[in-house]
Amino acid sequence: MKEAATECPFCALEETQNHILRECQWAIRVWRNSVFRPLFELEPNISSGSWLCAVMDQTEDETLEKLGILLWSIWNERNNHMFNKKKAEEWEIVGRALTYWEEFQSHHLEEKEERGEDNDTWETPMEGWVKLNVDAAVLAENGTGLGVVARDASGRFLLAAVRRERTQWPPELAELRAIAFGVELAEEHNLQMVEVESDCLNAIHQMQAEEMMRLEGGVLAREIKTRAARLGSVRWRFTKRTGNESAHAMAYLNCNWDSTNLWVHRPPLAILSVLEKDGLRAE
Repeated sequence: MKEAATECPFCALEETQNHILRECQWAIRVWRNSVFRPLFELEPNISSGSWLCAVMDQTEDETLEKLGILLWSIWNERNNHMFNKKKAEEWEIVGRALTYWEEFQSHHLEEKEERGEDNDTWETPMEGWVKLNVDAAVLAENGTGLGVVARDASGRFLLAAVRRERTQWPPELAELRAIAFGVELAEEHNLQMVEVESDCLNAIHQMQAEEMMRLEGGVLAREIKTRAARLGSVRWRFTKRTGNESAHAMAYLNCNWDSTNLWVHRPPLAILSVLEKDGLRAE
């Protein structure tokens, strides 16, 4: 009978659970390409089981779901490399894990809708903060629409804008361009302490990552962070589509190609019903 392999397929060192998940240089590079680097560096000299217990004590359920999928992805990639001689780039593994999580969330949301359960809705930011909702729309006319809506902690409308670009960007890159558009407007209108909210999980993860992720749009994400640093405090937050309807409506609003339409203090009629649905003041 052939003995099970005891060498790591990536570095040929002795393979243990700790090694393949946290100690192998390949695994370390995967973690550093993700937003979980602070959790990865928590209690580095304990077993994987003890480390996971420590993480669970200080982590929310949603983060644990993502972390669990990344751990599974690391193990799955190890098996794929060992048995099929295939090896993906570290950033690809992270991106794939996030896609799995998004698909899981989408399926879970569909089940909730079928059961008639409430979906997430827009929430005000903390006192003193401004929430900037952003969204992108890939248009049938072979272009891309970018939408932005800003409101303060009382729900008061501050500004909204739409930009229409002739290029039909890939979806995730389009979402990053919407984030860039929002940050640009925030700087132009001197908005400080800004919470940027998007319904694209991968885009938000790129913005949250400490190191530039080598996913599509990584360079743009770095440029956005550089500009956002001038806003003072910035937070990047994921929301479901139901919490981002105002920006979604703005992204589809008609305007001339390669131009920007801006509304300050008084919103366009196209999003009044959405603002009212959120239960917030339009002005």
